[in-house]
Amino acid sequence: MHMSHKNKASTGFKSIGAAGLAAATIISGLSFGSAAVAAPSEGSPATDQVQPRLIYAYAPTGTGVTATADSIDVYGTPNCGGDVAFCTLNAIGDSSQSNVIRDGAWPSWWLPGETHTVSFQTMATERGTSFTVYSIPTGLISVTRPQKISAITARVVSQDDDARSAVVSGTATPNARVTRGTQSAYASSTGAWTMTVGNLQPGKQTLTFTQVVDNVAQGTASVDVTIGDPTPVNPAAIVGQTGTSTPLERGADTAVEAVFKTSGSVSRPQGTV
Repeated sequence: MHMSHKNKASTGFKSIGAAGLAAATIISGLSFGSAAVAAPSEGSPATDQVQPRLIYAYAPTGTGVTATADSIDVYGTPNCGGDVAFCTLNAIGDSSQSNVIRDGAWPSWWLPGETHTVSFQTMATERGTSFTVYSIPTGLISVTRPQKISAITARVVSQDDDARSAVVSGTATPNARVTRGTQSAYASSTGAWTMTVGNLQPGKQTLTFTQVVDNVAQGTASVDVTIGDPTPVNPAAIVGQTGTSTPLERGADTAVEAVFKTSGSVSRPQGTV
């Protein structure tokens, strides 16, 4: 709540007398019909040429916006003169769907991460009639609706011990950038992300991932992965083979043949047994 010269927005009117014009109220759902008249500037205000009383609508002061992921608050002090029943601050957006900014919840057309402009004007309503004049919109500012941050999660989907790599997936804030060291991946519009991590070492290790939203780190998630020893490629071996049987005579020397098969990078044995 902004005290004295600034008032938070509300969704209705607040009546104020001529002696209490410093109070400000935001209205919702205004209709800008042909009866609306814009005051050119303070010093030469818009006037009702038909009614005997004069009313004035000058540019509001102290205007601004407070934005969070869940709500938007507009504030400022309207500036009226004359015999007015209502002196009201309007906040106007640039959407073609609806240009009135209601204090509190974000308009449905304003999505997270989007930037729009907001301007402000004073609305003065004459006492006893519905005649209304408006000041020219001023105080144009750009406002970005912040993303609502979701916690990042991670899990190992698969791993390749021979390639020393692992595929990790998880969820994060929609469209966030997920990083690990120099690697990065982007979450989808639903927050899903996947990254293949390489150059892992045999054994157990912890992989930590960070989500970045609007260039600000917003939490981490870690998973453990254990990489096994790679399967030997074409292992070397000497394997004995079944050969021709040879009878052995007791007390005599007998020549026999040993048959072997080699595989891998070994030298073929030579000689006799």
